[in-house]
Formats: sequence, C-alpha cells, structure tokens
Amino acid sequence: MRCPTCRARLKEQADCPRCGSDLGRVFLAAQQAERCTVGAIQSLLDQQPMAAAQAVKRGLALQHSDLLTALGDYIVALQQQRAINHLQAGRPGAASAALEIAMTLQTTPLMAAMMDFIVQRHMATARRGVGLLLVPA
Repeated sequence: MRCPTCRARLKEQADCPRCGSDLGRVFLAAQQAERCTVGAIQSLLDQQPMAAAQAVKRGLALQHSDLLTALGDYIVALQQQRAINHLQAGRPGAASAALEIAMTLQTTPLMAAMMDFIVQRHMATARRGVGLLLVPA
C-alpha cells in the first residue's frame, strides 16, 4: 500500500513515515473493503448473488482491489448467462431479476438490449391480456 499524499510505501503504521499524514482512515477503509470481499465470496457460496453484488459495490467504493473487480466481473457474467437461460426457458421475470443484479455493478449493451426486450414483450403481453378482458363475451 502507498501513502495517498506522497506515495511512500507503507506498512501498518498510523502515520506516513515520509510526510506524516494520518493514515488511520486509509487502513480502516482497507479493512472494510477486505470485509466486503469476504462477504461477497460468502454470499456467492450461499447463492445470494444480489448480496454479493452489493458487497462488491461497497468494497470498490472503499478501495480498488483486483479481487473485488474480478468478483464483480464474475457476478455480471454469471447473471447475464442466467438471464439468457431464463429467457430461453420462457421466464422473463426471472431473466429481469438476474439482469437487475448484474446491472447493480455494470450495464453492458447486451444487458440493456435484453432488458428492453423483456419490457417490450411484457408490455405487449399485458396489452393483449387487457384487450381480451375488454372484449364482451
């Protein structure tokens, strides 16, 4: 880790040995980001992708980490594939839920197109259903 003020290499010291900056909050953020990383992994193991995505997002807001970035990329790819599988199986609601989890972290053109497809298809289905209800028997 490096001092955010002077870029000196750091150990677990409360103050930077070169410039004297107080590093307590820097180390606190690093510890919290580490807890988010562990929480994200545990949430994935518990098959809780939304909790994992939220933990990754919180962790990355605290501190950049290659591991958190990789976890986020994995969650996005996993949820994108789940959305495709749900669409192929005719489950647009489940596909939408999977996309919403992925979009917590990142929105790709593919995800936006799939969400538009789901919304348009749902609206068309709803209109057909409403039309059927209004036709006298």
